[in-house]
Amino acid sequence: MGAVMSQVRRRRMSFVDNESLRNQIRQMAEWLTTDDCKCCCMLCGMYGNGKSTLVKALQQLVNYLDIKDENDGQRWGFRILDAKEIAWMCREDRKAWNELRHVKMLAIDDLGTEPVEVMDYGNRQNPVIDLLYKRYDS
Repeated sequence: MGAVMSQVRRRRMSFVDNESLRNQIRQMAEWLTTDDCKCCCMLCGMYGNGKSTLVKALQQLVNYLDIKDENDGQRWGFRILDAKEIAWMCREDRKAWNELRHVKMLAIDDLGTEPVEVMDYGNRQNPVIDLLYKRYDS
């Protein structure tokens, strides 16, 4: 809750504490801490309801805690990328796009605003869909 409050202040908005927000934070915490291995968490809702704020608060918290993976010793920080940026990377910086498969935690903001497919020398690619499949397979 403190990370969300901090993020709201950073965006110069008014924090509103309500049961809906508490429930969302509780569900996110359960998703992060249970042994039930779920590969992703999707936040849905209309424009302006706080999805990006919640994800940025989570990023701030995870990066602050500096959690190390027990298996490989790497930090559990994560990146937030816009879906349009992922589409651009797929075409213009393939190496960076491929590296997104191995980012411990990846948040994709504004999913659905990206072009569904991009053309790369006549080859049709679905950047976000392909990335999600590759991450799931990994």
